[in-house]
Amino acid sequence: VLVRDPEDREIAKFTTTTNSFGSFAGTVDLPERAPLGYYGIVVAIDEEEHFEGLLVEEYRKPEFQVSLKSDKPYYVLGDIAVVHIAATYFFGAPVAKGQATYSVSVSPLWEAPFDFDEEGEREFYYSGELVLRRTIHLDEQGQAQAIIPTDILLKQRPYDVLVTIRCTVTDQSNRTFSAVTTARLY
Repeated sequence: VLVRDPEDREIAKFTTTTNSFGSFAGTVDLPERAPLGYYGIVVAIDEEEHFEGLLVEEYRKPEFQVSLKSDKPYYVLGDIAVVHIAATYFFGAPVAKGQATYSVSVSPLWEAPFDFDEEGEREFYYSGELVLRRTIHLDEQGQAQAIIPTDILLKQRPYDVLVTIRCTVTDQSNRTFSAVTTARLY
């Protein structure tokens, strides 16, 4: 594994072994003043080379927050799910006329007896299959509603599902922040 910085300087090189699934993991510590930009990763496996990259950017303090709240904790087939989207700047003003892109994915609903987080909420690890993606605009109060007909979520799925809604809001200065919520569909 070879890692190069945006100026094409080698910053790390190491050898590793794949696990029984054919995958591996590794870490590279960047110096405090590492150059910002696109880092290249080259992985040589036998006679093949594979390329990937990652973008290193400067941390920017978030300027607004996005919240999502479904109108019900669960739905039954045929319901219309309504997810309320709200975006506000930390100084209190709404993210007026922002753009909200939301995606809806579904995964089989299964529950294990010990999958709880610190607040007593169930933990789910699989976000599922993408079913729907839409872009809408926030109003002057920084709010919008995502309307999701549940019949399209269970198409060809004869089982209960966990619905995951992810929403990314972009404000007028092109900054983006996201939120996630879930609901159950029976």
